[in-house]
Amino acid sequence: VSALTKPDAPKFSIQGKLQAGEDTPRTVPVGYTATAGSLVYANTWGTAGKTKNAYFTQVIAVSDVPVGALDGMWVGEQKVTLPDMSGAAPKPAGWPIPEFTKKGKNYLDIRFYDGTQTTADSFLTGTVSTSDRPYQSTRVGVGVAYVIITARINDKLFTGLPTFRFELNGAKLYDITKDGSAGGSGLQRWSDPSTWGGDGDNLPAVQIYNILRGITYGGQWLYGAQNMPEARLPRAAWIAAINKCRATVDLDGDNTEPAYRSGTEIRVSTAGLDSIKLLQDACQG
Repeated sequence: VSALTKPDAPKFSIQGKLQAGEDTPRTVPVGYTATAGSLVYANTWGTAGKTKNAYFTQVIAVSDVPVGALDGMWVGEQKVTLPDMSGAAPKPAGWPIPEFTKKGKNYLDIRFYDGTQTTADSFLTGTVSTSDRPYQSTRVGVGVAYVIITARINDKLFTGLPTFRFELNGAKLYDITKDGSAGGSGLQRWSDPSTWGGDGDNLPAVQIYNILRGITYGGQWLYGAQNMPEARLPRAAWIAAINKCRATVDLDGDNTEPAYRSGTEIRVSTAGLDSIKLLQDACQG
């Protein structure tokens, strides 16, 4: 605890307020974490009854690398029910948030992209885009996980612009203990990011290892070390460290959990060594 609270210690924090502007740093969420994200587009549009511009759509980036999943959502201080977003959306704006469906009308809808998308969202390019605030088909958001939130005007539900926080299972990471070609047991391969991801994503030793190897997307470096030789990270030592984090502890005689887990939103403006030190503190590393 003292290592995390001393005045000169680097700190992680959950980004609780929506960011905006060109100087907003890129982010890499690791483990189970939360963020308010950064605003990349917003527009009012459409008509409901006699009300013009009755809908307000925001596009909020939550990660600058693909993520495992969107697991939860808060509207203001209210935890809401995240709809099942598998399959086709029931309406162009996406899936309704149940708590904001009143008398058969939907007042808050969501769409989510995990960062692996290859085309721009057709709802944004078609319905939401306007001549003064266009959303072009080139805005794919390659590698960027983002949420589309559409609110319909309702003075009783929204006293102002709604605010959001999103719970994420962060970036899919390489876990050497799951690589049968590197001394582990499994199908993960460092050369094939599509094989990455699993329970190791939440383990601090796995997170540190990935920072040291360098976090990239599409072959482009984003964060951490660059060109770190694998030989400088001895396999046996890292497998042992990861297994210590994964070792279960008994909570109450009926339930167990890994001894060490960590989750945070890493801003690329944070020095890699500072991030590593904090993750070391999270597992007494």
